[in-house]
Amino acid sequence: MKKLLNILLPLSLFLMLTASRCRKEELPPETQEGKNTFGCYVNGELFVPRGSGLGSIKTCFYQYIYAAENGYVFYAGGRREENREGFTKIAIGFDSLQLEANKTYKLINVGRGNAYGSYSFAASPLDTIQNYNTSEINTGELLVKKFDEINHIVSGTFWFTVVKTNGDTVKITDGRFDMPFTR
Repeated sequence: MKKLLNILLPLSLFLMLTASRCRKEELPPETQEGKNTFGCYVNGELFVPRGSGLGSIKTCFYQYIYAAENGYVFYAGGRREENREGFTKIAIGFDSLQLEANKTYKLINVGRGNAYGSYSFAASPLDTIQNYNTSEINTGELLVKKFDEINHIVSGTFWFTVVKTNGDTVKITDGRFDMPFTR
């Protein structure tokens, strides 16, 4: 019996410590401090950027690109690697609009003067990237809750729907981000 306890006690302690280190992934909280968070649900399943491959898993920029009024381009997105096989990417952005706090942008389609939502994936590194964007029919919304041009912080919420080539609908819900942006 004593021998069994000598085996079970250390094993039990090891299992408890290991289990306490496991952290359940959850949607990041809505913050407005530039915490570099991004997350949403894709057809009801949690999407939080993660990975260890090449390139950044989260990107956010707001840049004046066109020498014209409202020549700003905004992009915020995250990529999740799928066991080093492929990836899924969710993004929101606009072209030729200006960021404003407490403003809702309708996510319609990619193009000057429009805001959009984007869902992309590739099943493996060698596969063609499948990219689907919002449209006049399948739209969404981006609500910018904070835009701090001095400290380069933007945060907000979003949702949108896209339809894949095969007709399947992809619903992005409860999206939120709180990111520092580059110029």
